[in-house]
Amino acid sequence: MKSLVSLILFLISVHCYCQGSELKIVVKDKKDMPVRSVVVETMPSGKEYKTDKSGMCILSNLNDIDSVLVTFPGSSVKGAFPADLFTELQFNTSRSVLEAFDPVSGTMIAGREKRVVKKGEFDIAYEITAGAKNLEDLLKRMPQLMVTGGQISLRNPVQTAQFSNTSPLIVVDGFPVQGGLAEANRIVNIHTIESIEVLRDGTLYGRDALNGAIIVKLKK
Repeated sequence: MKSLVSLILFLISVHCYCQGSELKIVVKDKKDMPVRSVVVETMPSGKEYKTDKSGMCILSNLNDIDSVLVTFPGSSVKGAFPADLFTELQFNTSRSVLEAFDPVSGTMIAGREKRVVKKGEFDIAYEITAGAKNLEDLLKRMPQLMVTGGQISLRNPVQTAQFSNTSPLIVVDGFPVQGGLAEANRIVNIHTIESIEVLRDGTLYGRDALNGAIIVKLKK
């Protein structure tokens, strides 16, 4: 009988664990009025929510490794907060999106900054959470590029006859990298990359970029 009770309790605990936790997000403006349609995301689980007319949304089935990303309308940054540490976070649009109030502890919580990625931009932070380990991994995931055997080429490149076998030039913070992808992988820490842009016309960077340029910008 005791073993049966133990088994039931174990199954209940497993069910509760698999359900994950919940987090309530509340957003109001400087007049203490609710703000609707504020985007709330979870990473890496990739779920998206929006606050309702009461300025609230409930995030359910969160994992211990999830972070919550909150974006105010028109903001260029998101505030990222660990999901497993809170049951409720309150935001006010008169303050920074990187600050939230935790009503349980009665304290302000500082979030981490994450740049808002515009439509069509390459989301480096997401690709890192999805498994990218270095610059080569990131370039493999860019739809404009093909990377095989350490060699890079543009998809449907505009090539000259003289330089038909030349890969795009990699430029890091304005400086061309001599040594191609292998050298760029060596000198660039993936976590310091702010953005990557692919230029089909790289003539601004000289003869080595006639078949395009890959512009890597690092965080300051």
